[in-house]
Amino acid sequence: MVKLIGRLNKKGNLFDYVEVGIFMLIVVIVGFISYQVLDGFSDNIGAGDYPENYSSFVDSSNMTITRSIDWGALAFLLGALIFSIIMARKIPVEPLFIGIVLFISFVFFIISFIISNVYGGFMDNADIASHMTLNMPITNLILRYFPFVTAIYLAVVLVVFFSKDESGIA
Repeated sequence: MVKLIGRLNKKGNLFDYVEVGIFMLIVVIVGFISYQVLDGFSDNIGAGDYPENYSSFVDSSNMTITRSIDWGALAFLLGALIFSIIMARKIPVEPLFIGIVLFISFVFFIISFIISNVYGGFMDNADIASHMTLNMPITNLILRYFPFVTAIYLAVVLVVFFSKDESGIA
């Protein structure tokens, strides 16, 4: 954490995006594991002779976690877009950066198709499809149309990147 704070106010690099991606992956994995543990706990409570309020508490906790992950995905997408727009205004426009930005944008666009295909494979499972459709509609919408979301995201960032003067201020 100290290294991360020490690098603030310096020019960004590609590894910053990797660190943000790793952090978000850890958050998603922890959220999924928490959901699975609470779901198993709810099933075991329902099987036993326990008061009804325990089972309803665990079920409401499951819904809270699921909704938090769902809204967190939207917040992450919007936060990343705002962060990308701010950083696109700061990067100076040089021929080297133009080529690199276009290449990385193309790679991200291809990766979005791969992610969309993997998500489509997950949606072949009836349990996952019903859970995503009923409990996580925002994430379902984002991942179902992920190539379009990525294209819009990249278009906005590229327009901001290429629409400034050479000083990177205006």
